[in-house]
Amino acid sequence: MPKHTVATLLACVLALSLVPSAWAAGGQQGAGSGQVGAQGVEGSRLQPLTIEGGASSSPGATASGAPESPAASAAPAVPSSSAASVPWARLWGAGPYDTMRSIVQAGWASGSGGTVVLATSKGHHDALAASGIAGVYGAPVLVTAPGALPSQTRAELARIRPTRVIVVGGPVAVSRAVTAQVGALLPGARVTRSWGATATETAAAANLEHFRALRPQAAILATSRGFQDALSAAPVAYVKRMPVFLARSSST
Repeated sequence: MPKHTVATLLACVLALSLVPSAWAAGGQQGAGSGQVGAQGVEGSRLQPLTIEGGASSSPGATASGAPESPAASAAPAVPSSSAASVPWARLWGAGPYDTMRSIVQAGWASGSGGTVVLATSKGHHDALAASGIAGVYGAPVLVTAPGALPSQTRAELARIRPTRVIVVGGPVAVSRAVTAQVGALLPGARVTRSWGATATETAAAANLEHFRALRPQAAILATSRGFQDALSAAPVAYVKRMPVFLARSSST
């Protein structure tokens, strides 16, 4: 499976861990810098995934563990007549932050550096709106409580050691205490923030800052009144490096 496809799936699963039903199921209340293109995520290495119902797999390796040939990696998948023979992976944890950590560990290697996107766990808007921005930098999206870094998020920042952290959301969503903790944890890292007075304004401000130089030919517009549409579009935004804008149902 191409690296950018795996990264997209990881980003989608991470987004799923942010929606309210997933947070409730978790027993709590409220994914190296590079660009995604034909060659996949540059500057990061995908870790092997443990497959339930099949053998372990990792990019560039066959089920036997032998290196995969270029021809094999380029060949399209052959549909199987038996659903039981299709490998699948479950990335999870005891709670939402643990699930986030499992996803990020599967997709980004220790010390890979680069960029990380940080958004609040108290809602889905900012993290989903940031999916296209994460795709621009080949970055994982980490989530945090508004007032303090969870231990899982802190551990992933320390493990990846990014040189840049992009905060999407205002000081109510991600407090200044959190950005101070990030700065103390990652001396020398550049910490920036994009935000607006509302979720729609935050999405617009973040996209304007990070897509201005790229001048994308297309964008995604989804409602801000629910997570479903933006969530469905998140993998496309990540791979295609398209900005995601949010709008109210009756007015932009």
